[in-house]
Amino acid sequence: MGTDAGARRRHQSWWGLKRPVKRAVSLPGVNLLAHAVTAGARGTDAAARLPAPMGVRKVQGRIDDITYVMNDPAQCIIAKELYWGDGRRPRAQDQFALDTFARLAQHADHVLDIGSYTGVFSVVAAKVNRAVAVEAFEIVPSNFLAAWGNVIANDLVGRIEVHLEGVGAEGVVRMPAATSGSALPDFWSIDDADDESGIRVPVSTLETVLARSAERLEYDRRRILVKVDVEGHENDLVTASADVIRADRPTFLMEILPDADVAPLLEVFARPGPDATGPYRYYVVTEDRLRERPTLTAERTYRDWLITTLVPDELTAVGIPTDELF
Repeated sequence: MGTDAGARRRHQSWWGLKRPVKRAVSLPGVNLLAHAVTAGARGTDAAARLPAPMGVRKVQGRIDDITYVMNDPAQCIIAKELYWGDGRRPRAQDQFALDTFARLAQHADHVLDIGSYTGVFSVVAAKVNRAVAVEAFEIVPSNFLAAWGNVIANDLVGRIEVHLEGVGAEGVVRMPAATSGSALPDFWSIDDADDESGIRVPVSTLETVLARSAERLEYDRRRILVKVDVEGHENDLVTASADVIRADRPTFLMEILPDADVAPLLEVFARPGPDATGPYRYYVVTEDRLRERPTLTAERTYRDWLITTLVPDELTAVGIPTDELF
């Protein structure tokens, strides 16, 4: 394990104190008081990271009139947020990203959830579109198992495939077999590989994944929706599969971290595609709408971007509020 990764994990676990503190905060009475105090002092976003009450095993989420469940808010950060947000993610831009993804999934033939964590984007896609093929990719073994649990809890076996596999530059990493923190990690990446004792996890290119899927699925490859949350490794994913991105023009909902180098992304997305398709356009995901920008940037306020050939009128037509380029 790298020194930086090890230090980061110890910091995230409060050097071993986080689990007992969270257990105490989850006690009845203490839980509600802690939530009220934190919301008043630091806002609802911070309060939504507090533990759900002890004994809550499953939480219901909702997208319009569609409902879904997420298991284990004691471990899953998304389930915890849904509990405190009454079925919605408390941070407005996070919920709007999920809403946007749901609208697009209704019109997709194939959804790839890369960096799936516990699978909320996969579950939502399968719930809103019974015909779509959904594949989730996760490199952390404990998160992978939790994602399968959510597939089962939503009766979506056979509708969603969950892979213990990364998508990026082809290779193999060894990830820790178990997590020692108080919650399933939503911040781990290939940088957290444990070469000494970890579980062998393959990493395939997006081109390989799509070619493998094409052998068993029949669909318009231009109706591919890809969510990417790989903690800074999106450049590897995009540049390793530049040719297939240029040819198929999938739509991406992509997290771009602050201070990220976006030049390699722009090098691929700015290339002209086939004559029948338009250029890629860049929309930053805000609290209540997409805002088109002339280029990708790494921002601190907003991290999620929709990168697509769809024009604003097409997005508005599927129910996604959009501002014109500014």
